[in-house]
Amino acid sequence: MTPIDTLFSSSRAVRVRWTHPLRRFALASLTAMLLGTTAAHAGTADQVDVQYVDPDNFTEFRHAGVGVDRNERGWLNSLARHIAQRVGGVLPAGQHMTIVVTDVDRAGDYEPWHGGQSADVRIVRDIYPPSITLSFTLLSADGTILRAGQTRLRDTTFMMRMNHYSDDPLRYEKALIDDWVSRAFPAG
Repeated sequence: MTPIDTLFSSSRAVRVRWTHPLRRFALASLTAMLLGTTAAHAGTADQVDVQYVDPDNFTEFRHAGVGVDRNERGWLNSLARHIAQRVGGVLPAGQHMTIVVTDVDRAGDYEPWHGGQSADVRIVRDIYPPSITLSFTLLSADGTILRAGQTRLRDTTFMMRMNHYSDDPLRYEKALIDDWVSRAFPAG
């Protein structure tokens, strides 16, 4: 895997970094200008840089089932794309955010004690809630830090809530990100 993978979301590329270096981007205003946005409109996913720190040690991979391919990481790209789209949708033009994900534990778990082929089947129960640990840095167009923090997202009531990602394998994790974005970065 290369240090930087590029994902394509419609016509825009979302960069995903697998290493930890935090970089400041002063080009967010130029990007917004080139995309034709104004300060009054919400930003885009291009204004968000999602980084994974040491994904081999994520809880999700440490607890993977016996028959599970621990190298299957396509869902990390999908989650990074969702984070960038949701956060980018609430940022004012000209701002940039770096999000560093340090742990992910998807909803559900493997229960190998059932025997047979069920050892590599994810069982989703309320005792296995989704959890994501991340830190973020919000920068203005001139590189000034506007806001920074870290948080552990976890939803123990994930199975009792309505979820509009019903056919998505990452439905609980995406809902967790959506909730965080709406709480941490309310519109207006």
